[in-house]
Amino acid sequence: MRIRQHRLPLVALDDIAWFACHMFVHWQSWGARDLAVIGDSLSGDEIAATFARVTGVPSTYLPMPHAELHAVVPEFSHDYAAMFQFFADRDVYTQDRDINLLRRLHPGLMTFEGLAAAHRLEGMRPTVLLGIRHPATGLGCPRPNRRVYVFDHLGFGQSDQREGQDLSLTAHAGNFARLLDHWELPRPSVVAHDIGGAVALRTLLLEKRSYRDLTLFDAVSGGEWERGLFQLILEHADVFHQLLDYAHEALVASHIRHATHVGLRPEVLDAHLAPWRGADGQAAFYRQYSQIRQADTAAYERLLGTMTLPVRIIWGREDRILPPEYAEWLHARVPHAELHWIDGAGHLLQEDAPGRLTAHLVQGGAPGRDACRVDPRGN
Repeated sequence: MRIRQHRLPLVALDDIAWFACHMFVHWQSWGARDLAVIGDSLSGDEIAATFARVTGVPSTYLPMPHAELHAVVPEFSHDYAAMFQFFADRDVYTQDRDINLLRRLHPGLMTFEGLAAAHRLEGMRPTVLLGIRHPATGLGCPRPNRRVYVFDHLGFGQSDQREGQDLSLTAHAGNFARLLDHWELPRPSVVAHDIGGAVALRTLLLEKRSYRDLTLFDAVSGGEWERGLFQLILEHADVFHQLLDYAHEALVASHIRHATHVGLRPEVLDAHLAPWRGADGQAAFYRQYSQIRQADTAAYERLLGTMTLPVRIIWGREDRILPPEYAEWLHARVPHAELHWIDGAGHLLQEDAPGRLTAHLVQGGAPGRDACRVDPRGN
């Protein structure tokens, strides 16, 4: 594979993700159209020289003979050889790509030098997954230079579930603050869903920890949110604890279905139900509901307007757990925050609109640049 004199088309994975998300968000404009992407075009010697110049690591391009490639991947070596021969015969950058169009769409489109410099200077920025490990969707960090930290709220997901646990929002925020200290993360990016929003806000405003940026999607933040099933459990916890197992499972399944606008596949619903099945799971479900109180968010509401960090609010227009007026309530108190609506999606955006949610997280300004996600509570 000799690319010493011939140019190899290059594009950063970050930019592939950006263009894919751009087309998801603007699907009505793109429809069935294709978009051929590229970021740079360099020869093997130029790649080595650029890498050495940016990183300070001496580098040399060494071509790999086809025989060596064939010995490593005999099944595919002929395909690789044909690909590199195609690149040698045709300058894809100038003949097959519209670089001016691509840069108009995405001014941050990276050259190889820019990519190498970004990784050298930024390293692995921390992103915290604040909340419960989502049982069904693997919505991971969409940018490769992010180190991801996972925090299971006590009593949820895969965490310990037992009597005597303090599962209040005050306790969750204290646990999160101490964990940030333990991890030595002074300014992580945080993305929060459902009660993860209240925990993130309380940790920021009352526990006095700092974030680089904060994204809240369909999240508890404040206002009058003790309502519906949640309010009934608070008022009649002893009755719910005594439900027969089939009645409890039917209630939880109905509540989870209520959180989605488009519906859940049977295996996904089963994964959501798993932590709350059996006597221990039933006790844990009502234990956590009976300890989460509106008073714990009222304590920081007066401070919402003091936030200066980049904040983004993302909300499903069909959310029946926390209807759109909760997004408007939060946006009115954090007026510099971005507010994005996702049509045709309910409370579980990661189930109803995973592509559009991911697009918002990886695209745009500071919140999207550094954010990954926060899982929901144990629904």
